[in-house]
Amino acid sequence: MHSDGMVGRRAWWSSQRRRYNILMIVAALISAVCLFAVWAIFEERLPCLEITGASLLFGAALFLIALGIANICYFVGPLSELVIRPRNPTNFRRWCYGLGVASSLLLIFAPVLGNLIAALDPRLTCTDKFGVQHGGARNPVSFPPSTVSME
Repeated sequence: MHSDGMVGRRAWWSSQRRRYNILMIVAALISAVCLFAVWAIFEERLPCLEITGASLLFGAALFLIALGIANICYFVGPLSELVIRPRNPTNFRRWCYGLGVASSLLLIFAPVLGNLIAALDPRLTCTDKFGVQHGGARNPVSFPPSTVSME
Protein backbone atom coordinates (compact mmCIF):
# COMPACT_ATOMS: atom_id res chain seq x y z
CA MET A 1 0.00 0.00 0.00
CA HIS A 2 1.31 3.42 -0.94
CA SER A 3 1.08 6.61 1.04
CA ASP A 4 -0.42 9.75 -0.49
CA GLY A 5 3.04 11.32 -0.76
CA MET A 6 4.34 8.43 -2.85
CA VAL A 7 1.34 8.49 -5.20
CA GLY A 8 1.69 12.27 -5.53
CA ARG A 9 5.40 11.90 -6.24
CA ARG A 10 4.90 9.27 -8.92
CA ALA A 11 1.99 11.10 -10.50
CA TRP A 12 3.85 14.41 -10.63
CA TRP A 13 7.04 13.01 -12.16
CA SER A 14 5.09 10.88 -14.63
CA SER A 15 3.08 13.90 -15.72
CA GLN A 16 6.28 15.85 -16.46
CA ARG A 17 8.00 13.13 -18.52
CA ARG A 18 6.16 13.88 -21.78
CA ARG A 19 6.97 17.59 -21.53
CA TYR A 20 10.60 16.70 -20.80
CA ASN A 21 10.85 14.46 -23.88
CA ILE A 22 9.19 17.01 -26.15
CA LEU A 23 11.52 19.71 -24.84
CA MET A 24 14.56 17.51 -25.51
CA ILE A 25 13.44 16.69 -29.07
CA VAL A 26 12.74 20.35 -29.90
CA ALA A 27 16.07 21.37 -28.33
CA ALA A 28 17.89 18.76 -30.42
CA LEU A 29 16.35 20.17 -33.59
CA ILE A 30 17.30 23.71 -32.58
CA SER A 31 20.80 22.51 -31.73
CA ALA A 32 21.14 20.92 -35.18
CA VAL A 33 20.04 24.18 -36.85
CA CYS A 34 22.51 26.12 -34.69
CA LEU A 35 25.30 23.71 -35.63
CA PHE A 36 24.52 24.26 -39.32
CA ALA A 37 24.56 28.02 -38.70
CA VAL A 38 27.95 27.88 -36.95
CA TRP A 39 29.27 25.72 -39.78
CA ALA A 40 27.96 28.10 -42.45
CA ILE A 41 29.11 31.30 -40.74
CA PHE A 42 32.56 30.03 -39.77
CA GLU A 43 33.22 27.64 -42.67
CA GLU A 44 36.66 29.13 -43.32
CA ARG A 45 37.65 28.79 -39.66
CA LEU A 46 36.21 25.29 -39.25
CA PRO A 47 37.59 23.31 -42.19
CA CYS A 48 37.63 20.10 -40.14
CA LEU A 49 33.92 20.25 -39.31
CA GLU A 50 32.22 18.09 -41.89
CA ILE A 51 28.46 17.70 -41.92
CA THR A 52 27.49 14.81 -44.18
CA GLY A 53 24.52 12.53 -44.52
CA ALA A 54 26.36 9.84 -42.59
CA SER A 55 27.25 12.22 -39.76
CA LEU A 56 23.61 13.38 -39.60
CA LEU A 57 22.33 9.79 -39.38
CA PHE A 58 24.95 8.95 -36.77
CA GLY A 59 24.04 12.08 -34.78
CA ALA A 60 20.32 11.21 -34.92
CA ALA A 61 20.99 7.64 -33.75
CA LEU A 62 23.25 8.94 -30.99
CA PHE A 63 20.53 11.39 -29.91
CA LEU A 64 17.95 8.59 -29.65
CA ILE A 65 20.31 6.54 -27.51
CA ALA A 66 21.04 9.59 -25.36
CA LEU A 67 17.30 10.29 -25.00
CA GLY A 68 16.82 6.75 -23.73
CA ILE A 69 19.65 7.22 -21.22
CA ALA A 70 18.18 10.60 -20.20
CA ASN A 71 14.85 8.91 -19.49
CA ILE A 72 16.62 6.38 -17.28
CA CYS A 73 18.38 9.27 -15.50
CA TYR A 74 14.98 10.95 -15.16
CA PHE A 75 14.31 8.51 -12.31
CA VAL A 76 16.89 10.40 -10.22
CA GLY A 77 14.19 13.05 -9.61
CA PRO A 78 11.58 10.83 -7.94
CA LEU A 79 14.30 8.76 -6.28
CA SER A 80 15.91 11.86 -4.76
CA GLU A 81 12.53 12.97 -3.48
CA LEU A 82 12.02 9.57 -1.87
CA VAL A 83 15.46 9.65 -0.24
CA ILE A 84 15.56 13.32 0.81
CA ARG A 85 11.88 13.65 1.79
CA PRO A 86 11.74 17.45 1.36
CA ARG A 87 9.49 19.60 3.55
CA ASN A 88 8.10 21.33 0.48
CA PRO A 89 7.79 18.67 -2.24
CA THR A 90 6.37 21.07 -4.84
CA ASN A 91 9.37 23.40 -4.71
CA PHE A 92 11.77 20.46 -4.56
CA ARG A 93 10.18 18.87 -7.62
CA ARG A 94 10.36 22.08 -9.62
CA TRP A 95 13.97 22.68 -8.60
CA CYS A 96 15.03 19.11 -9.31
CA TYR A 97 13.16 19.01 -12.63
CA GLY A 98 14.68 22.34 -13.68
CA LEU A 99 18.18 21.13 -12.81
CA GLY A 100 17.64 17.99 -14.89
CA VAL A 101 16.31 19.96 -17.85
CA ALA A 102 19.18 22.46 -17.65
CA SER A 103 21.78 19.65 -17.53
CA SER A 104 20.18 17.90 -20.49
CA LEU A 105 20.03 21.11 -22.52
CA LEU A 106 23.69 21.79 -21.79
CA LEU A 107 24.58 18.36 -23.18
CA ILE A 108 22.39 18.83 -26.25
CA PHE A 109 24.01 22.18 -27.08
CA ALA A 110 27.57 21.06 -26.24
CA PRO A 111 28.51 20.35 -29.90
CA VAL A 112 27.32 23.82 -30.92
CA LEU A 113 29.21 25.49 -28.08
CA GLY A 114 32.34 23.44 -28.73
CA ASN A 115 32.42 24.27 -32.42
CA LEU A 116 31.69 27.92 -31.74
CA ILE A 117 34.59 28.08 -29.30
CA ALA A 118 36.81 26.30 -31.84
CA ALA A 119 35.82 28.83 -34.50
CA LEU A 120 36.50 31.82 -32.28
CA ASP A 121 39.76 30.64 -30.68
CA PRO A 122 42.62 31.19 -33.16
CA ARG A 123 44.98 29.01 -31.09
CA LEU A 124 43.06 25.79 -31.81
CA THR A 125 44.19 23.63 -34.71
CA CYS A 126 42.78 20.72 -36.65
CA THR A 127 44.01 18.40 -39.37
CA ASP A 128 41.59 17.76 -42.22
CA LYS A 129 41.10 14.45 -44.03
CA PHE A 130 43.86 15.39 -46.50
CA GLY A 131 46.43 15.82 -43.72
CA VAL A 132 46.50 19.62 -43.94
CA GLN A 133 46.71 21.40 -40.61
CA HIS A 134 44.49 24.45 -40.13
CA GLY A 135 44.41 27.19 -37.52
CA GLY A 136 46.88 27.69 -34.72
CA ALA A 137 49.30 30.48 -34.01
CA ARG A 138 50.95 32.07 -37.03
CA ASN A 139 54.36 32.24 -35.29
CA PRO A 140 54.78 29.08 -33.25
CA VAL A 141 56.99 29.31 -30.21
CA SER A 142 60.24 27.37 -30.57
CA PHE A 143 61.91 25.99 -27.53
CA PRO A 144 65.70 25.74 -27.17
CA PRO A 145 67.20 22.26 -27.51
CA SER A 146 67.17 20.26 -24.33
CA THR A 147 70.28 20.43 -22.20
CA VAL A 148 69.48 17.08 -20.60
CA SER A 149 71.37 14.18 -22.10
CA MET A 150 69.74 10.78 -22.40
CA GLU A 151 73.12 8.98 -22.42
